[in-house]
Amino acid sequence: MRDRDPQRYYAALNVSPTASFEEIKLSYEFLKRAHQGGQRVAHIGRIQAAYDTLSNLQTRARYDKGDVESTNGPTRAEIFAAVKSMLGSTVTLGVAVAVLVGLLGLTFAPSWVAATRSFSPGDDLVWKETGKSIGRVVAFESDHEFSGGVRADGYHIQPEQGDPVWLPAGDLKRHSKRRG
Repeated sequence: MRDRDPQRYYAALNVSPTASFEEIKLSYEFLKRAHQGGQRVAHIGRIQAAYDTLSNLQTRARYDKGDVESTNGPTRAEIFAAVKSMLGSTVTLGVAVAVLVGLLGLTFAPSWVAATRSFSPGDDLVWKETGKSIGRVVAFESDHEFSGGVRADGYHIQPEQGDPVWLPAGDLKRHSKRRG
């Protein structure tokens, strides 16, 4: 005998297989509110999948017939084919993916990229509170080894007088600014 609820979608929404659309919608809304921000956030995805399938007459009919595979959404191949047809060619798709990866790389770049954006070689730095000169940025080094074996991002600073010094990038970002 065929299982009437193969993916347990009716159970996820706490409704029977004979439930009306209104009952499904009310249960979905209640469960969505009940699970938001709580410890059972993982269940929201299952509740959403159940609602998406059972709230649509066509997908619910396929689900009730046991055609579970067709209710789970498009396959990767179908998604790729749809994107490819929208963009026109594989080359265009490749360029679009490269641009997307580049944008994501800039957005979620490692800390040293963000640090190099803070201060660049040649920048003249001053303390925020006093306005007193710190010196000119000579270089940036990711994972610089400071005294005591401490490793951190650091700036090589040439003060107006004296020898160049290495200062932690985090401290400079918090307590200094560019002159001018």
